[in-house]
Amino acid sequence: MLRRELFGHFDVCVKMVVECEQGPDTMERRELDNHGRFLCKERTVSCPLLCGLKIKRKYHTSHILECKNTGQPAPSLAVERLFRMWEVTTGNMDNSTLSCCYRYAHF
Repeated sequence: MLRRELFGHFDVCVKMVVECEQGPDTMERRELDNHGRFLCKERTVSCPLLCGLKIKRKYHTSHILECKNTGQPAPSLAVERLFRMWEVTTGNMDNSTLSCCYRYAHF
């Protein structure tokens, strides 16, 4: 690569370390999309129990434990969303774990 092409490459290089727009995290550019969609603690997300509240992901768990909207129809859908999101971010879940979680989810 020629030296004059190097600066243009920095703008698109997938291995370039970049900062998250929402918070202090740094990662390779190729990880930025996944980080923003599933991992960024500073990103605002909707309550999966469908109460309508928008909260930062870092407060997600505490909100779910205190959410007053557990009477919404189809709460199992919200539980499935939570565990599917966890599955995508960690890769540590299978359908037997999901069915086990349904048994212990009380609404």
